[in-house]
Amino acid sequence: MRVGQRLFLAVVPAVLGVLLVGALAYWGQYAHRVPSLVLGVAIVAALTSLALAWQNTRYVARRVERLAAHGVMDSDQPSGPPGETNGVVREDELDHIESVVHRLSSDLTVATNQRIRREEDTAARLGEYRRLLRDTSLEVAKRLDEVRLPLHILLDHKFGELNENQEEMLEAARAAAEVADTTVRRVREIGEVDLGQLATTPARVRSEDIVRSILPGVVAEAVRNEVRINADFASPLPVIYVDRARVQEALSLLVTGCIEDAPAGADVRIVVEPEDCGVRLRIDRPCESRGVNLQLALRVLAAQGGRVTTTADSTTVTFAAATSSPARSLTT
Repeated sequence: MRVGQRLFLAVVPAVLGVLLVGALAYWGQYAHRVPSLVLGVAIVAALTSLALAWQNTRYVARRVERLAAHGVMDSDQPSGPPGETNGVVREDELDHIESVVHRLSSDLTVATNQRIRREEDTAARLGEYRRLLRDTSLEVAKRLDEVRLPLHILLDHKFGELNENQEEMLEAARAAAEVADTTVRRVREIGEVDLGQLATTPARVRSEDIVRSILPGVVAEAVRNEVRINADFASPLPVIYVDRARVQEALSLLVTGCIEDAPAGADVRIVVEPEDCGVRLRIDRPCESRGVNLQLALRVLAAQGGRVTTTADSTTVTFAAATSSPARSLTT
């Protein structure tokens, strides 16, 4: 039973007793005779009220003392009987409970403010890391250009005879420089996406056109990895509102990543079909890689409104259909 119900239960017989006392006074004054029934009910009501009031008062007093005792143990003050500490009278139990609650509330406010400041500091530090990532990628890309240009000149405009080994080494160096340049560019784009500074030009695009455009590269990657591709397209497919070039590159990176994770000789099935008010591309292979290519693909797809879900046996990308051309900025 709740404390309020206990107290109100004690008040009811007391009110009844007051009414009966008034009736006794009336009969005693005017009739000089009190009915036995009224007198008996008044006595029972008075005794019941006394018992309930005593019981509930003791209950509330014990609860208050218990709360006050907990407050003393939780605070830095020495423990002692409620209302007294080492012979010195202090605030009563309710005042002490109120002070403890106020102190705990103040501590909670301080802790909350500290947590907010830590989160703000963490967000600021992440922003610094993202800007550092972008700026470092730009600097490395410039240095790679300084390496790639002489390699191109040496290979395309020979100033003297090179033996076969020298030509192979230069070709390998140029190929490595091209791969490094692509990787650095994608790292820079990851930083731009995280900073919301990646330039995009969204438009209404047929989702089937995007998926079909990435198939040649996907098939070539599958041949290199000795994997068989089986693509199924539903028709018609809805129009989506995205940056075609960005989404096309992101989907290509995602699908080729799944193919790279597949064992040689595996069959990879790609299904593209409508889903509710959108389109779904499902690959029956999970993308387990966590490299630069996959991280860029996931970020770009999310920035373009795509949702990527990965299970133990598949990877799915969904886009909402474009009912109209929403007003989007040139950055995401």
